[in-house]
Amino acid sequence: MILFVVSLAALVYLTVLAAVLLWPFPCQSLVIYLNWLNWPLFVDWKGGAESFGYRSESWLCSMPACPRPAGVCMCGSRALTGCLTAWLPDRLAAWLPVWLLRAAGGVRSVYIKTSDGLTLGAWHVLPRRAAPLPRPGVLSATDDSQSHHHADLSLKSAERVYLYFHGNAGNRATFHRNDFYKMMTGFGSNHHVLAIDYRGFGDSSPAFPRESTVALDAIAAYDWLVARGVPPAKIVLVGHSLGTGVATDLAYYLTTRFKSSPKPVFGGLVLLSAYASIGDAAIGYPMVPLLAPFRGWHVGEKWIKSRMIDRWDSVHKIRSIRAPILIIHGKADFEIRPWQGRALFLEAAGGRIGKKLVQDDGYWQLRRSPLKFSARELPDVIVTELSPEEGDLWSLDAPADPASPVWFLEVAHAGHNTLSKFQVVNDTIDSWNRTCLHAST
Repeated sequence: MILFVVSLAALVYLTVLAAVLLWPFPCQSLVIYLNWLNWPLFVDWKGGAESFGYRSESWLCSMPACPRPAGVCMCGSRALTGCLTAWLPDRLAAWLPVWLLRAAGGVRSVYIKTSDGLTLGAWHVLPRRAAPLPRPGVLSATDDSQSHHHADLSLKSAERVYLYFHGNAGNRATFHRNDFYKMMTGFGSNHHVLAIDYRGFGDSSPAFPRESTVALDAIAAYDWLVARGVPPAKIVLVGHSLGTGVATDLAYYLTTRFKSSPKPVFGGLVLLSAYASIGDAAIGYPMVPLLAPFRGWHVGEKWIKSRMIDRWDSVHKIRSIRAPILIIHGKADFEIRPWQGRALFLEAAGGRIGKKLVQDDGYWQLRRSPLKFSARELPDVIVTELSPEEGDLWSLDAPADPASPVWFLEVAHAGHNTLSKFQVVNDTIDSWNRTCLHAST
């Protein structure tokens, strides 16, 4: 009986492995992106963000004595903007002080067209610190046309806009992703987040995601922000897990496309729980251990990577990126092991100073335990021990451009989806942001 079960399991394994390698599309796409695991279900994309802890996207009248013409309703949180739009044309509204145009820490759903004619669902998360305090007897009115108009004005005047690319499975409403959105909007009084769902995810157009097409989705989201007047230098590309490959690819695309541009085409790159390449991630991914037998075998790993139709080869692309970079990884991440975050940092740092910091094509040295590999042995890298229970912060000893730092934070107890739970992550992103903004002024 035991022999029968083992034989059956081996047969099933070999059949699935053969399907993935011999018919890579759509088999690899189904395994890599997991977009068929669309969780949470039954999300009201056009008006249900409050169930995820957000405030209404209503606008706040913070001036109780605001004058108004006859017939303009002044009750509710849209009172101020209702008043403004009633007697100011668009051109004058664009010159209003920023504090008058901040949204109430809510979410609005927007839809973005891609160059190949599909539609992407996205959330524009407005600044959290601008949320109105609840008051007895003050109700929220709703007017979608005014809401979107003023949210666009607020976006145009943003101090920072984080373009967020999520990981595989789920959608933009998956619970741990909301923690990141709220964290990022809390860094400043006018920091925004645009979180998209790739094709085949959430309420975006149904399609099989591929590297080439998801790259189009990322470009469309970036272009959507620029078209609304957001200065490119204010846009920070943020990726988590699968999304780190998307963010790095977009950063690489913008860097190479606008190589001769005297102005920055994006404000920075933040990678959370990142992988070296999708092949490295797939070989070590414990949730779908299909390729586990090839792990640690040099020839086997190379062969598997050569059979991948989507590469998301971040570890090589990141050497060419000259914008500020921050990589964060949890030491307790068992889904994507920390060596991959280290590899990305060392390649990014090496690209800045024009040398290879680790002479190791397969990064086998980085896979060893900390007792056998230490960044402190590298002359160009500074390792700051924040505390034994918090983690380590790696950086370049003498960066060529102080306005373009390269940092790597290893968080002692964080896992793959729990980085946002640690205050040191919040503080490090905030510090990195301030370093970039201060050095560029």
